[in-house]
Amino acid sequence: MGMRVLLVESDRSFRGHLCAALAGAGFETSAVDGFDEALDLARGGRFRAVMVGVRGRRREPLDFISKVSKGCPGVKVILINHTGEVPLSIEAMKLGAHDEVPVPVDVDDLARKLRAAQ
Repeated sequence: MGMRVLLVESDRSFRGHLCAALAGAGFETSAVDGFDEALDLARGGRFRAVMVGVRGRRREPLDFISKVSKGCPGVKVILINHTGEVPLSIEAMKLGAHDEVPVPVDVDDLARKLRAAQ
């Protein structure tokens, strides 16, 4: 069984493609589009990493990153930065994100980052 990762992403198509690509790279993936459900799953202890898609300047994804970082020991958060905004990345790292990947996602790079997060 591969490393278990959770993807929190609002774009259904993107979510499906990324989960399929990661499954092909040997990861066991689950995906949701809501932060409340994702936080419950992350707290359940089944996942080693949580990937969070962030678009624009909404606070909800950043608040989620902070909650996972503080409340889920051993779970690493990886930001999926849809905007490419550096200030967003910096803020996410300050809130506890382990790493980030830009969109379009290089699946090999993401896989390396997920394995490093173990």
